[in-house]
Amino acid sequence: MASAEVYASPTVKQVIFQVRYANLFYLEQVIGDYQKAIMKQFPESELIIHQKLVFQDIGPEIRRETPVETSSPAIKIWRFKSPDGVVLNVLPDSLDLSSTAHKTYNAPGDHRRFRDAIQFAVDRFLELTSLPTLKRIGLRYIDECPLPADNAMFTEWYNTAFPLDRFNVDNASELAFVVHTQKSPGNFLRFAESYRVLEGVPQYTLDFDGHTENVPSERYLPVTDILHEIIDVEWRASLREPVFQLMRRPPGE
Repeated sequence: MASAEVYASPTVKQVIFQVRYANLFYLEQVIGDYQKAIMKQFPESELIIHQKLVFQDIGPEIRRETPVETSSPAIKIWRFKSPDGVVLNVLPDSLDLSSTAHKTYNAPGDHRRFRDAIQFAVDRFLELTSLPTLKRIGLRYIDECPLPADNAMFTEWYNTAFPLDRFNVDNASELAFVVHTQKSPGNFLRFAESYRVLEGVPQYTLDFDGHTENVPSERYLPVTDILHEIIDVEWRASLREPVFQLMRRPPGE
């Protein structure tokens, strides 16, 4: 079971939830009702028209990405925002929520829980669309992690997959490791660990992306809970005690 501890300065910087479903040709007819159903928590709204871009060859050394006439229509994205930093996008074939403000998925107590935002948005969507099956459910956490002073301390802070005995992180401009694996029947995880130096600033990122396919719609929340637990276990296995101590400190301390 996932830990109930809520950290003052967590490493997670963004969490994303997505469901994919069969293309809903009638979505535009019910999106107004959906907006009214979620307006209390997502008062801001906008319609985004996404025009497909293609590469156009205009010379042997120049390619330009530009909108051109295609047989595919432009994609409409209905975007809603909450005051607490959740962005909700609804498309004809998917719904996603993204947050940079939440510090917990479902810890008890007086906390803003990302699970609550998911349940509020998806329950109301399913009430209007009556979808029997979801093609895919995904949950992703992106963590930007503090770095120790040198290569010798790196393994004291992190259970890294990097071969630091061969490639010293102090001399590296980029290190990367990716694995895509099945963690339990039907539940998959893509884990990416990366270190890179951008404009002289080193960055260390852990990226956990779990997904399950072909889920009965009434099972979406328990399946999302399973994906969260899978990610939580791997996240805790990636960190060592010095990082947990840092996360317990108030921001800026």
